[in-house]
Amino acid sequence: MDTGQRSVSSSSHRDNARKAKAAGRGDMPLHALRHYAGTKYARAGATVKETMARLGHSTSEAAMRYQHAGNRDDDLAMLIARPSAAEKAKGS
Repeated sequence: MDTGQRSVSSSSHRDNARKAKAAGRGDMPLHALRHYAGTKYARAGATVKETMARLGHSTSEAAMRYQHAGNRDDDLAMLIARPSAAEKAKGS
């Protein structure tokens, strides 16, 4: 029965496992590395459309999985929490 999903050969799985082990991350499946790369791409400022193109997604819903870390809220909060150079000079 055809499920419409890609089939990955066992030799590909073995090759990926060997590469992950060589990188010292034998515990990390290939898809986790793909997710990490997609998340870093989104966090760097890639749009949903750019993420779709990079990862080969056909729907925005799939690409949105990587946008969770593209939210700069934590980074912005850290920036406003730091005193500016003018505020530091005024306090001295």
